[in-house]
Amino acid sequence: MALDLATYQTNLNSCFQVPLGKLWSTCVDALTNFTKGYIESGTLTTAVAGTVTPPFLVPYPASGIGIGSLTTDPASVATMTSVLKISALDQNTSWETFGEDIATQIKNVMEMCTAQTTVTGGLTGVGIGNAGCVITLAAFTSFKNLVKIIFKTSTDWTILSNSLGVAIDTFIKACTVTTTDSGTIPPVSWGGAGTGTIS
Repeated sequence: MALDLATYQTNLNSCFQVPLGKLWSTCVDALTNFTKGYIESGTLTTAVAGTVTPPFLVPYPASGIGIGSLTTDPASVATMTSVLKISALDQNTSWETFGEDIATQIKNVMEMCTAQTTVTGGLTGVGIGNAGCVITLAAFTSFKNLVKIIFKTSTDWTILSNSLGVAIDTFIKACTVTTTDSGTIPPVSWGGAGTGTIS
């Protein structure tokens, strides 16, 4: 599957439309669950560079394409929920701070994701994600500042949800995923590494 931004924006809007009697804690639960689902719905594509080691022959380079997805870490998702509930229910929390908390928790979830890919092409095998996504400081700082501005300046929940959805989508796509890859086809052992992104 590919990331479905329009549906995610609609889901975010439903989180923030707080009717009388609806608790902010319920909204945070929905926000976390929709974001978890959005991350896991993306397609991970990696470019794999491997080295084939034939028996009794000279090793040679080969390449392939890995296709897979991310799986979020339950502990990091639970932490996101807990932190955002504390932030949302604190009357002294500014909207900018709440936005920054959302950005930080999404970064933390992305950094704890695991990945698995199926490698095809010149190489056939599997790729297992290394420890989480690689997120540059510049990418996170830009994301965090943008989310703070969105919460500070949006004039209604629909505008906020649409803008926030775009910001999160852009951030997820800016993350890099690395994998350690191996397989048995060609019919000799091979190993390598993959690098890719989510779309």
